[in-house]
Amino acid sequence: MIHVVFAILLIILASWRLFGKRQRLPPGPRGRPLLGHLGLIPKVQPWLWFTGLARNYGEIYTLRILGRPVIVLNSFKSIEEVFIRRSNKYSNKPRRVMGELSGLTGSMSFMNPGALLRNARKQFTLELNARGIQRYHTTMEDASRMLIQDLAADLGCSKLEDHVNRAVGVVSTRISFGHSIYDPADPVMRQARELADYASHVLGGAYAILDFFPFLPSLPDWAPGTGLVRLAKSWKAQLISLADTTAGVVQRDLMAGSAPTSFMSNVYSRMHHNLEPEEEQNAKMIAVTMFAGGMLPLQSAILTFLHAMARNPESQKRAQEELDSVLGGTRLPTVADRAALPYMTAILAETLRWVPVGPLISRKALEDDEWNGYFIPKGTTLVANNWAVSRDPVMYPDPEQWRPERYLDKSEDIVNPWDYAFGYGRRKCPGLPMTDTLCFMIFATVLAVFDIKPAGRSIKQELQTKGAALCRIESAECIVRVRSPQLVGVCKETNEMDLAQPAASEPEVRP
Repeated sequence: MIHVVFAILLIILASWRLFGKRQRLPPGPRGRPLLGHLGLIPKVQPWLWFTGLARNYGEIYTLRILGRPVIVLNSFKSIEEVFIRRSNKYSNKPRRVMGELSGLTGSMSFMNPGALLRNARKQFTLELNARGIQRYHTTMEDASRMLIQDLAADLGCSKLEDHVNRAVGVVSTRISFGHSIYDPADPVMRQARELADYASHVLGGAYAILDFFPFLPSLPDWAPGTGLVRLAKSWKAQLISLADTTAGVVQRDLMAGSAPTSFMSNVYSRMHHNLEPEEEQNAKMIAVTMFAGGMLPLQSAILTFLHAMARNPESQKRAQEELDSVLGGTRLPTVADRAALPYMTAILAETLRWVPVGPLISRKALEDDEWNGYFIPKGTTLVANNWAVSRDPVMYPDPEQWRPERYLDKSEDIVNPWDYAFGYGRRKCPGLPMTDTLCFMIFATVLAVFDIKPAGRSIKQELQTKGAALCRIESAECIVRVRSPQLVGVCKETNEMDLAQPAASEPEVRP
C-alpha cells in the first residue's frame, strides 16, 4: 500500500513539474488543435502580425508550431536581456534543414557557435572593422559618384533599382574578390541577388516544413514531398558555382602577382596559401556570402532613404543646409567630413529605424532556462521582433513619424537603431562598418547634388512595406532634380572608375 501511495505521489510530482513548466511559458493566443499557429502566421510581412499580437499579449508571448513553442520578444529590454546578457544560452540559430541541403551552412547567418563561426567572424573582423574598411573608402566614394552620374542621366528614376544595385554591387564585389562588376544585369550579379533572396527566405523559415519532417531528404527522389529537396540541391549547385567562379578570379590574380586587396586575397595571404581543402571551401563560402548577403540589406536601406527624403522635404532641406555649410557647394563629401555632419548621421539612424531591414531575428535555447518568472525549454525558438522595437512609443515618441532629430536630443533616453538593426550580442553582423560607411557616403553625396521629390503629386500617407524575411519599402516613389550642376561635373571629373566597362586588365568574372 505504501508503495502504491509513493508511486501515485511520484506521478503527481512528475505531472506537476511537467505541466507546471508548460503553464509557466509566457501566455499567448490560442492556436488550432495539433497544428497550433501553423498556417496562421502570414507569409508576407509577418512582423506586422507579431506586433499586433503584442498589443494584446504584451512584450513576450508564446506561439506553438506543431506542439513546439516559439517565444516572441517585442521589446528591446526583453531582447537585450535574453540575446545579449544571456548570449551563452541563446547564440544558436534554429535548425534550417533547407539551408543545410542548399550548402548555406557556410554562411555566418546559418552557422552555430564553434570553431568555424569563430574563424569566420575573425576573418570578417580583420577585413571589415573600422580600420580595415578604410582601404575601401575610395571605392565607396567612387561608387557614390557613379550613382550620381546614373541618376543625372535618369532624373525620372525609371531604373532606380538598377542604379542602386550597380552602386552596391561595385563595392560588394570589390571588397569580396578585388574586382568591381559594373553591370547589374551581369550573370554573376544576377545569380548573387537570386541566391541572397533565396537565403533570406530560408533563414526566415519559408521552408520550415523540412525542419519538422527532417526525414524527407532521406527518401528517394520520386517519393511525394521531396520536391523541396530537389530544389535545395539545385540552389547548392548554383552556390558552389558562384563561390568557385569568384575564388578562381582571385587565384589567377595571385598566381600572376597582381591580386588587388580583397577579402579573399587577404585570407589566402594570411594563410600563406596553405589552405586545407576544407579551409579553402569555407573561405570561398564566406567570401561569396559576404558579397551576396550584403546586397539586399544595402539596397533596402538606400531605397528607404530616397523615399523618406521625397516625403519629408523639411528634413531634406535641413540636411542639405548642413552639407552646404561644410562643403561650401564646391566639392563632394568624403568619409572625413562625417564628424561635421551630425544631422546626416541622424538620418542614417532614422532610416534603419523607420524600415528595419531585418525585422525578425531568431535564436534557439541551448538549455532549459528561467527568465522573468517564465520557463524556456531547451530547443525553444525565440524571435526578436525588431519591427515592434522600432515602433515602441516609449523609446521613440511618434514612432510612425520620420524624426532624425530624435537622435540629436541629448535629453532623450533613446536606443540607437544600430544596436539592433543588424543583430544582437555575439551574432551581430560583423559587416556593420562597411554598411555604415557606404550608406553614409551615398546619402550625403545624393543630397549634396540632388533634390529628391515625390514621383507623383503626392505620396501615400501610410508607409507601405513588403517582404517575408527582409523588409523593404513597397516603392521609393521618387524622382530627382539637379540642385548643383557643378557637383555633377565634379563627379565626372573625379570619378576614377571606367563606368562603361571593366578595365582591360581585369579578367571577366563569369560563372
